[in-house]
Amino acid sequence: MEYDRFESIIKELEDYSQKHPKLYKFKVFLLGTLGYVYAFGILLLVLAVVVGIYAGTVSLSLSLSDNVGYLVGHAITQWLAVPLFGVIWIILKGFWIRIYPPEGIEITKKEFKELFDTIEKIRKQLKAKKIHKVLLNEEFNASVYRHPKFGIFGNCKNYLIIGVPLIMHLSKDELDAVIAHEIAHISKEHSKITRWIIMVKDTWENISSNIEEKKRRTRFLYKRFLDIYEPYLDAYTFVLQRGQEYEADNLAGIVVGTETIKNSILSLEIGEQTLDLEFWPKINRQIRKFTQPPNNVYDEMKKYLYKTIPEDKMIKYINKGLKRNTDLTDTHPSPKNRILNLNESSNYNKDCSLRASEEYLGKSLDNIIDILNKQWKDNISDWWVEEHRETSEGIEQLEKLKKDVNNLSIDEKLFMGVLEENYGDIDEAINIYKDIIEIDNEYAEALYRLGVIQIQDDNKEGIEFIEKAMKIDIRYTIDGCYEIYKYLINNGKSEQAKRYYKKAEKYEKLVEMATEERSNITYYDKFLEHKITDDNLNKLEEFLKKYEEINKVYLVRKELKYLTQYPLYVIFLELKSNVKNIDYDEFFGKLNEEIDFLKDNAAMSIESDDKEIQGILSQINGCKVYDVNKIDNTCN
Repeated sequence: MEYDRFESIIKELEDYSQKHPKLYKFKVFLLGTLGYVYAFGILLLVLAVVVGIYAGTVSLSLSLSDNVGYLVGHAITQWLAVPLFGVIWIILKGFWIRIYPPEGIEITKKEFKELFDTIEKIRKQLKAKKIHKVLLNEEFNASVYRHPKFGIFGNCKNYLIIGVPLIMHLSKDELDAVIAHEIAHISKEHSKITRWIIMVKDTWENISSNIEEKKRRTRFLYKRFLDIYEPYLDAYTFVLQRGQEYEADNLAGIVVGTETIKNSILSLEIGEQTLDLEFWPKINRQIRKFTQPPNNVYDEMKKYLYKTIPEDKMIKYINKGLKRNTDLTDTHPSPKNRILNLNESSNYNKDCSLRASEEYLGKSLDNIIDILNKQWKDNISDWWVEEHRETSEGIEQLEKLKKDVNNLSIDEKLFMGVLEENYGDIDEAINIYKDIIEIDNEYAEALYRLGVIQIQDDNKEGIEFIEKAMKIDIRYTIDGCYEIYKYLINNGKSEQAKRYYKKAEKYEKLVEMATEERSNITYYDKFLEHKITDDNLNKLEEFLKKYEEINKVYLVRKELKYLTQYPLYVIFLELKSNVKNIDYDEFFGKLNEEIDFLKDNAAMSIESDDKEIQGILSQINGCKVYDVNKIDNTCN
């Protein structure tokens, strides 16, 4: 569904949901149920067809002689019934969704009485159902999870999950506000309907992916339905989930006060940006020096979060968060919209009371941190080792290029810039990209990379560079538009951002059609002269000489409708008469790797000795590019 249409539906549904909240929830439930009804409908239809085939086969077999009847019945069963049984099995498998309980460190009231007393007090005030388990994890977040033990048949348990980094950052009152928000979701049973919708989506994801994987010709049974159904289900659930966030804030505000909710929202912004922009980059920089990840990352995080954050930095982070608009890619409202919903000002009143970790976790915090340290190191070790290896190699390559900097080609300078960006000094990378643009102001990759660095540093001048890169090379359009979109959304410019989202959306459709067009080579395609230069043909000939199994090679271009500036070359191979086969994957991989003009722009067929293909090739000048006996430029 296109952006404008989706936005229009969202606005209509938001108005309707506010006027008729109960009826709206019921409609969402019915829409989710429709997904199951259609799936069961397909199942019954296919079963009916199988029964019909079986009955028809029996009837036909009885009317023919024994041998003929058996052969006919066997053929019908093989060609029709067996594939349909496969479809039935795929649909039944789609309903089998295993839902795992959330992971985390389970804590008990015996160990953390104050925290559980607060949770129980808030739960009773909000008249929420029982919270069966409380878990701590490594995230800067809190959530509730409704785990259905028996899938769609229920027997659900409620989990409250609180991130230890969150507890270390927030004050006691701010954490109480977050807990109240999460328990409000349980009180209003928000997870009940959202879990239902998620299961519907997962069911259809299983069915469609399994059918695609088996490449069955039964997509028509569901494709048209899903094309219409999924966007509407997304729109209805989007409005529902966003409304649930506002409802949870309002309900929590009754218990802890709207000002405390507001302060917790702003404090979350400060903590999240402190970790994302300062702490984690500092940890990641250690990859350059150390072959193994640190043993004490959460001890370091504790020190970082316990430091007094300068007021000017707090204001900067808060203002950055408040500039961000709510957009159609996230069901969570922006901080600005959440605060407006509470009818509160955006002034942050820093809570100087005891930290939540000191109040609720006490001396046990160190033991919990030890567990998180070990879990984090175990999970990240393989990635860290590989990143360290790549970083070391990158730094080594960078040093070699620096030694010969005056003799580098423009492409080598770009490579040096990329290495600086990834492994060295970002300011040096910026200077290199600027130098490249001075030499060639239409060098698309340098323009694009410079633009991305600038807008990620909140510099609007980057938009101009990305725009220019997209004009020169449209392959930067999708990523470029989304980078600009994020920048504009984060700076409160929703209307401008929308234009880039729609542009990316339009280009994605064009790429999808171009990809589909390039995915198959058939007799019905129109082929054209390749128009490759003699130098490139000579390089191709030298490459082909390595393969003694090949007798002749023909090269043509497929006529295209979409993205015609990026040609698709089609290669037809003819093997020697005494050769049955070669490793085509290895051949084609090397071809793509060594012959630049064919890189990502070639398809291959091995049927050049087919009469129809020979007829087509005979009409195209210069298509024979290799003959083991004689190299010439004709197909005759």
